[in-house]
Amino acid sequence: MIWRPNILLVTPTTSLAAYVLAWLTDAGCRVTIVTSFSAAKAHVDCGPALMISEVRLSEYNGLHLALRAQLRSVPAIILGDADPVMKAEAEKLGATYLPRQIDRQRLVEAVEPIILAATPRDMPAPIIADNLCFVSSRDFAVPMRPARDIAGRPMHS
Repeated sequence: MIWRPNILLVTPTTSLAAYVLAWLTDAGCRVTIVTSFSAAKAHVDCGPALMISEVRLSEYNGLHLALRAQLRSVPAIILGDADPVMKAEAEKLGATYLPRQIDRQRLVEAVEPIILAATPRDMPAPIIADNLCFVSSRDFAVPMRPARDIAGRPMHS
């Protein structure tokens, strides 16, 4: 299995969730979507590769989550209306502030360097067996014929 970064997407807006989800999954990411501040807190504590949040989240805002993310060394992108004060506040917290009406290319350009920095460098070498690639025991597939070692003997688990 190829490592895929987990991105936490915090948005109560269904349409925003739908198109950001599509863009990020097309870019090879796993996406966890939550719609509230309270749900997002627990997910930030799990250490996603990146958090993307709308700035408006009813009683709280995305900047509160950006602070929590910063404390846990989770990069954050905040999506909101063009507002220089909010942008400055987000940047003070180490977050990137982008317009809510963002296009696919700009979002992927913002996400890509963060994801590359989060990619684990100590991935185990894959084991090749009859054209199947296994990285760990969680990545299990049943080959059509038994795998064989170099001498041609069947390999047993």
